[in-house]
Amino acid sequence: MNQETLQPYLLEVRPNKRLKVKVDVQRQQHKINETLAQLQSLYNQLNSVLEFPKERPIVRSPADAYEILKYFMSNLDHEELWVLILNTQYALIRIVKQYQGTLNQSTVRVGEVFKQAIIENADSILVAHNHPSGYLMPSQEDVNLTNALVSAGKLLDITVIDHLIIGLNGYKSLKESGVMF
Repeated sequence: MNQETLQPYLLEVRPNKRLKVKVDVQRQQHKINETLAQLQSLYNQLNSVLEFPKERPIVRSPADAYEILKYFMSNLDHEELWVLILNTQYALIRIVKQYQGTLNQSTVRVGEVFKQAIIENADSILVAHNHPSGYLMPSQEDVNLTNALVSAGKLLDITVIDHLIIGLNGYKSLKESGVMF
């Protein structure tokens, strides 16, 4: 026997290998598609739970807001401003970390504070920022920001229900302190 005599057999073997490889690729593609479908289903389930939770936290008081935010804000070594976005029943729609500043300063653009609230069609917001020093008394800048937010909220028909200053061991409500409204 020579190579020419074996050539037809070699050609027969190659298509079979290709066929087997093609079948294996099809099986793998089918498994990949099944896995992707399962992942998409899990993703959809997770988003439905996150987007439409059965129970949303209700913010009835500054203490309720503090309970939500203290874990995020009380131990920071720099200033941050966060916004709780609320519906008409003061149920939490979203928590937004709006700004991150330095040790004792955060520059805030009033329009950006309302951006997500507008997107979410919110009824009201509660603004909070921390004082890394732990000193809870509002500065003049805090009072000016609060007044600007309240004025802008009135124009946008989004109520600013409070502005909290959060420190290591507690909070100060500007509304309860009579600084705003």
